[in-house]
Amino acid sequence: MRSLAQLIEESREDLLKVWMDIVLGNREEQKLPARPSGADAVGMGVILDRLIAGLQRAAQPMIQDPAFADLVHYMVDVSAARAREGYSPSATARFVMSLKTASAPVLATEYGGIPERWRAETTVIDDIMDQLAVLTFEAFVVAREEVITHQSQAMLEISTPALRIWKDVVMMPLVGVVDTRRAQHIME
Repeated sequence: MRSLAQLIEESREDLLKVWMDIVLGNREEQKLPARPSGADAVGMGVILDRLIAGLQRAAQPMIQDPAFADLVHYMVDVSAARAREGYSPSATARFVMSLKTASAPVLATEYGGIPERWRAETTVIDDIMDQLAVLTFEAFVVAREEVITHQSQAMLEISTPALRIWKDVVMMPLVGVVDTRRAQHIME
């Protein structure tokens, strides 16, 4: 009987197709425009490849294991990119979690005759995907905070235009709240 890593590796293409169908179905349910399937498939393939590599090398099937470092870094990047593209954190988490649904038939076919093994391997996949979903949610929040901070800074820069009228006389429209930070900017 094949290991979980071997099973995913040998079922990679079928797993990618099912996973893509689930992701595209989720997008339709949310009335989001479909993204180019080729771009998604490449990213999903990278996720699967790094998952396989992590499963092959990991002492424990947890994303904190150094064997999953490449997968963790990639997922943080994916989540940040999705945040910048305007995806919601739940859409990003659903994207990751849908791999659990996609892998269920593959696991059932391979391990269905041995219920204990089936439960154990399903638990491994479920735990890893749950951990990745939480990780991507956290990374998403950090990335969105960076976007918001950048936008706040840009708004602050344009919110206090100063026109020099005479020497030592400046005209400046003040609209909105003048908090400590904005007052400091005005004084400068």
